[in-house]
Order: sequence, then structure tokens, then C-alpha cells
Amino acid sequence: MGQYLIDNNVISGYFEGSLNENAMLLIADAFDSVPNISVITKIEALSWISADKTKEVILQTFIADANILILTNDVVDQCVKIRRSKKIKSQMLL
Repeated sequence: MGQYLIDNNVISGYFEGSLNENAMLLIADAFDSVPNISVITKIEALSWISADKTKEVILQTFIADANILILTNDVVDQCVKIRRSKKIKSQMLL
């Protein structure tokens, strides 16, 4: 499997279980390797407050295991390219 830059919407959908079965399997496989997220995704994901502290611990563990990409021009350009090529629906985390 290739490497992916995982967006907060993907993290949210995965932890909510709101994605279809094929998407859940693909994302689970990506998460099993060292996941790549941007520092912006880290900020977004950790900004949501949940009454379910177990979900917060799981999310914090996931982020601690992730490769956090700093913002460079190359990262920004790639994010713009991905966002323009895919329709992304906003949703709340946890």
C-alpha cells in the first residue's frame, strides 16, 4: 500500500464508523502503517472536545503514533492539490 496524507475528515469518519466497509478497510490498512498527518490535521483533531474520554484517548494515541508533517510549501501545495481533486464534506470529530 502507498503512503497517504490523512485528513481530519478521514480520521473523523473512521473513528465514528460512518464510512462504508471498503473505505474502513482501506483506512484501517493505512492506519496500521505509520499514518501521515499534517500539523493542521493534528490541531483540528485535538480541538474537538468529546464527552467520551475513551475516544479522546484513542485519538491521542493515534496522533502520537502518526508522522506529523510540518508545513512546508511542498506540503501546502500537495494539500491544495488533494483538496481540489476530491469533494470533502465537513463533519465533526467524535
